Amino acid sequence: MKKKQDKSQKAYVIPHTHWDREWRYPLWKNRVLLIEFMEEMLYTLDTDPEYKCFLLDGQVAPIEDYLEVMPQDRERVTKHIKDGRIAVGPWYSLPDLYPLDGECLVRNLLKGIRVSQRYGDWQKVGYNSFGWGQTAQFPQIYDGFGIDFIICAKKVSEERAPQSEFMWQGPDGTQVLTSRLGEHARANFYFNAFLYTKYGMNCISDKFKYSPGLSGVVMHNADSENCDEDFFIIDSKKGYDRSLLKKGMDAAWTATDASVVDDHRLFLNGTDFSTPHPELSNMLKDLNEIYEDREFVNCRMEEYAATMHDNVNKGDLRVVKGELRDGPSCDCSGNALSSRIYLKQLNKKAQNILLHKAEPLAAALSAYGIKYPKGMLDVAWKYMLQSHPHDSINGVTQDKTADDVENRLQQAIEIGNVTYDKMVAETLKMIDLSSWSCPQKLVHI
Repeated sequence: MKKKQDKSQKAYVIPHTHWDREWRYPLWKNRVLLIEFMEEMLYTLDTDPEYKCFLLDGQVAPIEDYLEVMPQDRERVTKHIKDGRIAVGPWYSLPDLYPLDGECLVRNLLKGIRVSQRYGDWQKVGYNSFGWGQTAQFPQIYDGFGIDFIICAKKVSEERAPQSEFMWQGPDGTQVLTSRLGEHARANFYFNAFLYTKYGMNCISDKFKYSPGLSGVVMHNADSENCDEDFFIIDSKKGYDRSLLKKGMDAAWTATDASVVDDHRLFLNGTDFSTPHPELSNMLKDLNEIYEDREFVNCRMEEYAATMHDNVNKGDLRVVKGELRDGPSCDCSGNALSSRIYLKQLNKKAQNILLHKAEPLAAALSAYGIKYPKGMLDVAWKYMLQSHPHDSINGVTQDKTADDVENRLQQAIEIGNVTYDKMVAETLKMIDLSSWSCPQKLVHI
């Protein structure tokens, strides 16, 4: 009997999606798509014990959005998060980094962790594969939250970081083990293995396009008002071609050759609005049979992070300093900082009233026994943080979404102003006006 060969290499395959609350489509169209996505994911987790974990894009806002309209699924969702099978956080939403006050990034993480904990747990990896660049302070910010591994999949040049992994150093000297991922970044497995095996063609080439016989049933609004909208697949193709798996996986493996650890490779299976991929468990089973020297597992990102810490000599890694916003300039967020500038101006106004007026005065008065207006300020922050996702705050959307963002920022501003006025009133009540000669005791501020 032939002895089974020990598997010397390990592939960590993590299914995920990149989920914008609003971008290509307005909020409620995206919400309908989110319902379809979540229902498929929950069914897959309920029925497939080998499907270990799905990474929900490093944020928790989609969970809130889904349960707002599907509250009957709260118990199912909470169970899978507690069991580690849905990875949420550490972010609340997916902010752009450059139009925002740095305090807003810290608050976004803080809220993301707190909301994630309400459902069970949070992902302890600095996952920021969505950003149009990375602010220089991220190593120290993440370190402050106890996060010791960062994924920063965009805008890091191979010149600065020839290997995928490096030590990223913040301005205060804090260094955190970081990965820029490999070629095709968060879509490595998805582009090279999953889609190729499912459709039998190179999805990165111009040959990858819709065809009725291959892609499934689609729906399209053909009236004059909506004729330019996308076609939506409503009954997609099921299954995959096992005979193509090895070729696709070999391409994916080669694309991660810049990893500093040859025998442990990370493969992310997903992209913008991709589905839960219920075929994944069978794919991994087939891959484990095809390769005698490679083990394929579906796991949480923390497992891969722990492996990297155990196997990387951090002293040998290149140290990269400063912000990660390598060019070309047209690919960085600078090209969107001037779009719909009124949104940035409104956001600045909202930040100023909350961060520099309402909150400081309320905090100071709480030391004198005045009740802190936590409820009002929490609502204001939620409105503001829901305006900070990268596409939303930059206005690279249709007009409907820009209007929604403007409305949310206006709510944050109004709440901040009325809260500040209330705190000023409480301050005035504490002032001894007994010696003031004005009988009406009117106070103008």
